[in-house]
Order: sequence, then C-alpha cells, then structure tokens
Amino acid sequence: MPQPIVPIHKQESMPITFGESMQPELQSILLQTTASAKSNTRYSINTIAALQDIDKNTDFVVTAVTDSNERYCSVPTEIDENTVLALKAEGLISGYGRSVKITERGRTALRDAYLSTKNSLKENRTSDKFDFRSFSRIAKKGE
Repeated sequence: MPQPIVPIHKQESMPITFGESMQPELQSILLQTTASAKSNTRYSINTIAALQDIDKNTDFVVTAVTDSNERYCSVPTEIDENTVLALKAEGLISGYGRSVKITERGRTALRDAYLSTKNSLKENRTSDKFDFRSFSRIAKKGE
C-alpha cells in the first residue's frame, strides 16, 4: 500500500526526509555544557561578591563603542584569574581577558542575592496603632 502524501511542515522527522542523519542533533544533546543546564542555583558568598565587584567596574568607553546595548565591565585586579575562569565556567560572565559582560544568569544571581538580603529600612519602620477609644471620643464631640 502506498504511503500517503504529507506536507513537509507536518512531518515529524524533517531532517531524515532530506537525507540528514540524526548524528549532529544527538551530539548536541550529549555535549551540552552543564553550565547551561543549571537553573535556580544558589551561589557562594565569594561568587556573589566577585560578581558585585565586576558589576561596579563598568567600562563606559568599551560599552559605548559596541553595537549593542550590552554593558562591558573590567575585572578588578583584586580578582584573580581562577575566579574569573570559575565565573565563566558557571556561565555568569562572558568575554575575553579582563573585559567581560555579565550574562543573564549572572544578572539573575545578583538579583536573587540582592533580594535575599535583609532590608534595614523595612525592619525599622513602625506605624502608629489606631486608637478606637480616642477616635470615638472625637466623633462624639463633633455631633
């Protein structure tokens, strides 16, 4: 019995139809980096401190020269090469040498770190208690 004619856009295995093997797709799945698979990771205090130091050193000259709106930061001299390589391996920063940009994962890690810290303004805030008795006295005098 002949096979029914199915439009190409409705076929499930388009690469096989055109003679491509499944090998590159399988290789890309098996060779994915572990850094890209991580999500919702809690980072150490040292990692967050290094990211904050890098974020504070925005290189406005390099950022202005680039075509896109990506902020480039220069890595301070206090941060050693091993820390920079560890941040790159985690996928928190990207770039070449000491001129890097913080990736979306790095921005998320910084945001989570900022939001998890205690807010001193919120802790010290107090509000006056509503005194119903004094309000009722004022209301009776006004009648």
